[in-house]
Amino acid sequence: MDIKDVVILDGARTPSGDFGGAYVDFWTYHLGQRIISACIDKTGIDRKRIGYYYLGHNRQAGYGSNAVRTAAILAGITDTPGVCINGAHGSGTNSILLGSQAIRAGDYEAVMVGGTESISNLPYFMKKVRWSGMRLGNVTLLDGIDELWDVPVLKTSEHPAEHFAAKHGISREEQDAYALESHKKAVQSWNNGWFADEVIPVEVPAHQGRGGFVLERDETIRPFLTVGDLATMKPAYKSDGTVTLANAAKLADGATGMIITSRARAQAWGLAPKASFLSISWVARGGHQEMYESVRVATDKAIERARIKLSDIDLIEIDEAYAAEVLALQKELELDPAKINVHGGSIALGYPPAAVAARNVWTLINALKTHDKEIGLAAVGGTGGVSHAIVVKREQ
Repeated sequence: MDIKDVVILDGARTPSGDFGGAYVDFWTYHLGQRIISACIDKTGIDRKRIGYYYLGHNRQAGYGSNAVRTAAILAGITDTPGVCINGAHGSGTNSILLGSQAIRAGDYEAVMVGGTESISNLPYFMKKVRWSGMRLGNVTLLDGIDELWDVPVLKTSEHPAEHFAAKHGISREEQDAYALESHKKAVQSWNNGWFADEVIPVEVPAHQGRGGFVLERDETIRPFLTVGDLATMKPAYKSDGTVTLANAAKLADGATGMIITSRARAQAWGLAPKASFLSISWVARGGHQEMYESVRVATDKAIERARIKLSDIDLIEIDEAYAAEVLALQKELELDPAKINVHGGSIALGYPPAAVAARNVWTLINALKTHDKEIGLAAVGGTGGVSHAIVVKREQ
């Protein structure tokens, strides 16, 4: 089966929750549960036709041995297996890769792909306590967010975003302006109703005196942000750096899912797919410091595999881990900025690591429909220089 015969029936994502915000009482599998149920409801598919659940889950600590299986059980699915995919920031696209391969191989009629992450509930650690004892002396409490990030072998002398910005001459002012535009685009998209079919509302329970409510919009968007606000931020990684926590993606909680199958089965079931795949590429280049270099390589490979030209791409979702990343790739690939992240990116929409790459693809599919476009590219760079790019085509 050709990759072009693998189709996306439908999907959904939760609104992104601030770090320590709306989803502070939601574990990773609770967010996964919501998205599994929503995707099944939206597609109208018989859940027994879904043979496997592939969901990215990057920061795997404190959630049991298989959070995706737990999420499926909570969603009432007890007889279908599922697995967590840990591919760092590319976990969501790794799930798409594995799911599409399973469909092409004929292993399952349909599968679910995506990602789910609760950064807010990552635990703290005390390392080496089990065997060293604690009779005397101090023990350091370690933050799980840092400890589960990049292992020491991937630590670099210069942060990858600072490295990329310096290489391509991307200024602090350019990055701040781009970040502000991401928030403006996201606000416009919500106000215009462009996220209506993309995002599902999530009921949030009462918490420590705060009443329960329904989260309908991304909590991470800052509608009143100004250039002045951005200018007050201190560099995040070095004293004379250009990258700040405001021109980088905001850590967030959230989940995204899509149900994929073959074109023939979708037709047999009377279900109209939203999009199909033209190509998927995955590459590893250089080391961790050069992680964003590999995004260009993955993009070139995806374009070649799709047998199209870069100029044929109507809309582009480049992972907005850092404004510097997008601006440098825009220069390197000579991309039209009007095509890039047209509904805002992760700087505004939040960055749940395991879900963000799948969110890029799902947002892209919806943007193609909203703006009556046909072909889109989603690209993400990840830990250790592993990058992915996916070309999708809107199904009319």
